Amino acid sequence: TLALMDGRTQRLALRATGTHDRIFIDVPAGADSLTVTASGADEAQNNALSIALKRVDFDVAFDDAPLVAAAPDGPPIDSATGANGVGPEVTVSGAQLVAGRWYVVLSNSGANPASVAVQADTAFSGGPGPIHAGLWEPASRPGISHGLDYALGDSRAMIWYTYDEEGMPTWYLAAGPNPTGDIWTADVLRFTNDGAQQQEAVVGQLSMTTLAEVDLVFSWQLFGRSGSDRMKPLAAPNACPEIDGSKKSYTGLWFRGLDGLGGASVLVLPTAQAQIHYLYDAVGAPRWLIAANDGNQSATDREITMLQFKGFCPTCVGSVSSAEAGLLTRDFTSESTGSWNLNYMLLDPLVGDVNRTENTIKITSPLVCN
Repeated sequence: TLALMDGRTQRLALRATGTHDRIFIDVPAGADSLTVTASGADEAQNNALSIALKRVDFDVAFDDAPLVAAAPDGPPIDSATGANGVGPEVTVSGAQLVAGRWYVVLSNSGANPASVAVQADTAFSGGPGPIHAGLWEPASRPGISHGLDYALGDSRAMIWYTYDEEGMPTWYLAAGPNPTGDIWTADVLRFTNDGAQQQEAVVGQLSMTTLAEVDLVFSWQLFGRSGSDRMKPLAAPNACPEIDGSKKSYTGLWFRGLDGLGGASVLVLPTAQAQIHYLYDAVGAPRWLIAANDGNQSATDREITMLQFKGFCPTCVGSVSSAEAGLLTRDFTSESTGSWNLNYMLLDPLVGDVNRTENTIKITSPLVCN
């Protein structure tokens, strides 16, 4: 599986007389054109390369999520072959460009392996459509306890809550300017803390393709591995609790006002609440805990059990479990200010314990409550 990121070059090796049929890009409705180019290391490699574009509907694109099935059989929608020392280029537009998952079937007819650079570019003229801000979970793989917090505004940001190769909770962050259309791409950053300051490193790329306000495709390249999920909001958009006779917008990203200790994705609904705290363990690795209680929980409870989850990496298969790790005590003094006390001890094999109280601020825009 190889996810192409709109406007970004992807490099790969393609064996002699070989074909790669799991390269894809998701194209939403409203795109004006899709252009795919490929080039090799020299003229001979360029002449040996060919591109064939195929397409499937989104409704069948996630049967093997987070991986993708091979491109469908049958003739391509369009194709091109390198010639005169120049690699192939294909453009589809107008009625030919239908929303869906577009496969870039890449072939090398040469007798030697090829070093290939492939790129997909979409063009939009209508601008991005509306999209729900907040917490999302995979609709294509329900119940896996992976998710993301999508923050919108003058720019975009995303916190990705997932697991590392050992199944331990970890998080990544992405941020960047707003897109011109309904595909947002950004670098995936991993943060660590050396005890004095945060450090960041680029560990991949991601793409967020908006299909509708409450329907998006999240695709990624992380440490050299690609995957894709169709996502849905974790809760109804703009659902707010009624506190003291009026609806309050507490849902959003909160933190202590200073870098280095993380923050939280806060969700407060009319009849329930939860917080996902992104933080660091004793050796400075990124971890997260969920503050949530089983069963019925009101929007006004101040004390919430903190749970440590164990799961599986974004492109792995496995099971999910959780256990109590501590207690969160929280207060809201307004829709944008408050405080919390974190009192937890990370469970083996993780190491780290905290008992601290912090004043907090909300850094995302308030919801327009329904």
